[in-house]
Amino acid sequence: MTGRIESSGDVQVSTSQQRMSRVSLSTCNFTQLQLRVATPILAGQDLHVNAISAFDTKFHRAAFVSILRLLDPSVTAVQALILAPARDQAQRIYTEIRREDFPGFRAHLCIGGTSVRETYELLTKPGQHGAVHIIIGTVGRVEDLIRREILKVDQLKVVFVDELDDIFGFRDLGLPLRSLFAALHRERLQKIFFTITLIPESRKFCEQMLAKEHTMLRVGRDELRGDE
Repeated sequence: MTGRIESSGDVQVSTSQQRMSRVSLSTCNFTQLQLRVATPILAGQDLHVNAISAFDTKFHRAAFVSILRLLDPSVTAVQALILAPARDQAQRIYTEIRREDFPGFRAHLCIGGTSVRETYELLTKPGQHGAVHIIIGTVGRVEDLIRREILKVDQLKVVFVDELDDIFGFRDLGLPLRSLFAALHRERLQKIFFTITLIPESRKFCEQMLAKEHTMLRVGRDELRGDE
């Protein structure tokens, strides 16, 4: 893979990207590491964040706030997918995004235990119920909705995958994730992957799915402790 950046301290951004970060994120009170997550997202680049320690919620907030700023609330279609390996993680992400309270945007949670009928009504009848802009869910449930053509992905702009290594490793969800990505227009889609470790399966997936000139951000424990 080209465009690899071996540590957060090596992240290189253009002057225009730095200006974009200052203007778009001036009210977010982001730390330096959060800005290094947010800047490539706002610039439209694919991003892979690899941290050797468990993720702090500040990484997720930087990504989610940036993703929301890429979307258009006037478009009555799903524009972002946020995928997690397990229900509790998807629920936490959903809660975090709702906490941001961006006017005009609507998120919907798709996990086991939630109503498929309600999801069907929301996604197939936006004129009645209002548009859903962001789907947050587990890989299996979201893949099923796409395969059954309940979830349309023709207006999709960005896909965020949390703990990609867990999806391929402990959860063994590699096949449904690959099936899901096969249904997407990957060449015009921005992709953001978060990993803690890199097992061979998740490394290969990154090589296949991310743009060659993507940004890679590696974060060590010392950097996490120092980024206050």
